[in-house]
Amino acid sequence: ATKKKAEDEAFAAAAAAKKAREEDARRRAEDDKKAAAAAAQRRKEEEERKKKDDAKKREEAAKAAAAATKKKAEDEAFAAAAAAKKAREEDARRRAEDDKKAAAAAAQRRKEEEERKKKDDAKKREEAAKAAAAATKKKAE
Repeated sequence: ATKKKAEDEAFAAAAAAKKAREEDARRRAEDDKKAAAAAAQRRKEEEERKKKDDAKKREEAAKAAAAATKKKAEDEAFAAAAAAKKAREEDARRRAEDDKKAAAAAAQRRKEEEERKKKDDAKKREEAAKAAAAATKKKAE
């Protein structure tokens, strides 16, 4: 009976630890999903703003070109397009770098959380085993 009770307690402790791990994993997945959606929304808004800015720059470049000679206008438009392209590429590179850093940080957090969880579970199992042993000893006495 004591062995059965100890086994039941150990099983219950293991089940509770597993449930807690699953809940944590679900919560982390939900958080990651929200973070990804927010990042996608930010990128979308940034792209829209960039498109508006580029359109405005093209319009200003076109006005300036109309006031100058055709050759000068072509040179300015080309330079403006090249500068805008360079700026877009730089922004894209910076965003990619930021996303990479954010992903690495998230992975590190998940890894640390898993390690902490493993330690907590081991500690809970150890405590459950000690409690079961104490209960068995007490009952035996």
